[in-house]
Amino acid sequence: MDAEEFKYCPICGHPLIHHYKDNIPRCAQCERVFYSAPHPTASAIITDAEGEHFLLARRKFDPFKGYWDIPGGFLALGESLEDGLRRELREELEIEIRIIESLGSYPDVYGKDSTPTINIFYLATIVEGIPTARSDVSEVQWFNRNEVPSNIAFECVRWAINTWLELSSSGRY
Repeated sequence: MDAEEFKYCPICGHPLIHHYKDNIPRCAQCERVFYSAPHPTASAIITDAEGEHFLLARRKFDPFKGYWDIPGGFLALGESLEDGLRRELREELEIEIRIIESLGSYPDVYGKDSTPTINIFYLATIVEGIPTARSDVSEVQWFNRNEVPSNIAFECVRWAINTWLELSSSGRY
């Protein structure tokens, strides 16, 4: 639950007020401030050794059930981006990766309630394992860099793929 959804302080039970300068909710009694922040995710565009193909995972559940997605997911409390990404890829695909570099971050929303997310994308290669659909993935497939499927799950995923394609076509990868 994000801070803007609270009407009462979860610490002392008094009503929340919104500060006139920044509109951030605060408790009228204990003065605790409740910041709202996007939920972080970490995902990876996984390429083959030649950089000609990349791996996508078909979503098993909503939102966007049946659409293609970049493997990754939400971070757990206290987890770094890199550790969260590695955990997610072990859970979803039973693979270990080598992170090459960050491709950037992109805000988006998730689910029926449009939960705000900040999505951090990496470029990576597989160092151990064969990608196998597990957890919330129904299928995995390698795609040629010139044949990106049209049914991509999220706007941020399209952005990440386009960023990778632009950087690789410029000779960076």
